[in-house]
Amino acid sequence: IAALFFLFFGVSTVVSRAQVKLRTAELQEQNKKLRLEIAERKQAEIALRKSEQKYRSLFDGVPVGLYRSTPGGQVLDANLAMAKMMGYPNPKALLTADATQIYVEPQVRLEWQKLLTEKGVVYNFETQWRRRDASIIWVRDSAQLVRDKQGEILYYDGKVEDITAQKRAEEEAVRRNQELSLRTAAIEQSAEGIIITDKNGQPIYANPAFERINGYSYSEIMGGLKLSQILTSSKHDPTYQALLKTIESGRTWHGRLTNKRKDGSLFTYDATVTPVRNAAGEVTHYAGVQRDVTKLLELEEQYRQAQKMEAIGRLTSGIAHDFNNLLTAINGYADLLKYDLPPHGSAQTMLDNILGAGQRAANLVRQLLIFSRKQVLNPTVLNLNTVVTDTNKMLQRIIGEHIVMTVNLAPGLRSVKADATQMEQVLMNLAVNARDAMPDGGELIIETANVVLDDERAGQMIDLDPGNYVTLTVSDTGAGISKEVKAHLFEPFFTTKEVGKGTGLGLATVFGIIKQSGGQIAVDSVLGQGSAFTIYLPAEGFVEPHPSQKEMIETAPTGVETLLVVEDDSVIREMIVGILRQYGYTVLEAADGLQALQSLEAHCAKVDLLLTDVVMPQMDGKTLADQVRQNCPQIKIIFTSGYPGDTIARRGVLDSGLTFMQKPFSPTALLKKIRQLLDEPS
Repeated sequence: IAALFFLFFGVSTVVSRAQVKLRTAELQEQNKKLRLEIAERKQAEIALRKSEQKYRSLFDGVPVGLYRSTPGGQVLDANLAMAKMMGYPNPKALLTADATQIYVEPQVRLEWQKLLTEKGVVYNFETQWRRRDASIIWVRDSAQLVRDKQGEILYYDGKVEDITAQKRAEEEAVRRNQELSLRTAAIEQSAEGIIITDKNGQPIYANPAFERINGYSYSEIMGGLKLSQILTSSKHDPTYQALLKTIESGRTWHGRLTNKRKDGSLFTYDATVTPVRNAAGEVTHYAGVQRDVTKLLELEEQYRQAQKMEAIGRLTSGIAHDFNNLLTAINGYADLLKYDLPPHGSAQTMLDNILGAGQRAANLVRQLLIFSRKQVLNPTVLNLNTVVTDTNKMLQRIIGEHIVMTVNLAPGLRSVKADATQMEQVLMNLAVNARDAMPDGGELIIETANVVLDDERAGQMIDLDPGNYVTLTVSDTGAGISKEVKAHLFEPFFTTKEVGKGTGLGLATVFGIIKQSGGQIAVDSVLGQGSAFTIYLPAEGFVEPHPSQKEMIETAPTGVETLLVVEDDSVIREMIVGILRQYGYTVLEAADGLQALQSLEAHCAKVDLLLTDVVMPQMDGKTLADQVRQNCPQIKIIFTSGYPGDTIARRGVLDSGLTFMQKPFSPTALLKKIRQLLDEPS
């Protein structure tokens, strides 16, 4: 047994050792594999760390913003570029931001999410974000949607570019384009002519106004015209030479030039020519601005003429009173002498000559007053067709058989407010002027028309507002009027006729009547072809033309009433008193208003009519008349004056219901006016 036990134990021992050895070997192998696996894992971890570091380095090094965010707005990750773009110091700081709050317009994020949900990816979505400091930037966002296995949205991965600078550049480009378009439109629509040429004077651009002013089309200007041809009609013009010298020295030139349009007509313009330089400061082009001042110069000349005429008018008005008083005495006493002297004999002839000269002098003063617009007019609403018709036969006799007269009266002609007698005078003067311009015969044309002056046409004439006008045009086919003569045409005493054949007051009278009637007169004339005088009068509306009533010539009436004559000029007062007494009246006289009131204290009930001068010392005629109406209301009143109409108008004696006689007046006219007023019912 012991042997068996020993044998078994020995065998078992051998077997156990073998097993231990085998297991040890196995464990050693496993340990070796484990160490190898640990080493491999360490290598893998190192490689992973390196990979992650490389990824983060690449992630942060990308120049565009990269991000990962949840649909709820949580930022899961972002690179350095994204953080800086949004104003954060590092990506970690950006993780605290709420992506839903960075949109300037919150609904835009909803649109972005909708597109992502529908398509899974969005490219180049442009919007505005708000940075950490509240400043706003433009971004271009490209993103993709990432889902889990169940299809739920995990997050968004996106790439963002800051395009603020690009947007500003685009806005600036749009602004510049708009500015360029506006500048181009302004140049194209400018009323001033604008031209650009190269350094050699060859045009490369001209705006429509330049075409209109010069009369050339754009293709003609671009087709070979030189700057010298466009700027002046003469290269030897000193002004043009000064222009060349100035711009060739690199300086800007300003000045005035005269040139011919394509049709040959002359025009004057103000110009500015400026050298255009490149970045190096070299002159490469010239830019010219041209403003047509032809009409402006014509208006300036009209104003100068108007001022000259006004000055002459003031002088005329100043002396009219004295002339009228003198003529009243001369003509009145001549009439008295004719009454006293035998009807036949040389004295009557001499008196007739005196009266004729006095009447011509009175007419001369009247024409001067008309010219100076100081004459008292009696304007009524009338039709110029009637005026032309009434004077037609007389005009035929005046112009003679060697001139053909054509009358064109516009149907439905509007009425005007003017003095009918003075308008006849206008027509007569213009017809005589036309006749004298056609000594060998020709055609005289009289026309009427309704016209409408717009702002532009009214602006070309002095003192006319836009609106409806009636024109009366008298034209002839005579010799025409030179520019030099035209400049003095309406001046009093200016005439081109031979001595003794004209006073030089015909056109001056026309001018005064028309201006005093609120109108204007225009003259068009071409030497050798004739002239046309066109009168513009404001339209009053249409009235049916009717024949005018001519005043009947009557003999001087007599009377037996008592009259009070108040006149500070003793010569005129004695003359008037003498006339009235010769024709049966009882006459009281006074040298001024105070004497008249004293006389009326004793004779108020006897006096039937007061004849008073307007301008007198101590008390004027209007003040006297006002007191007479209070104290003696039955007395009728006639005012007289040698002063022009504007002076007496200021004193109120031309008001409606008052009777006025302008000196000088004839005895017959005075007696008729007195008789007419006395016969009127009180």
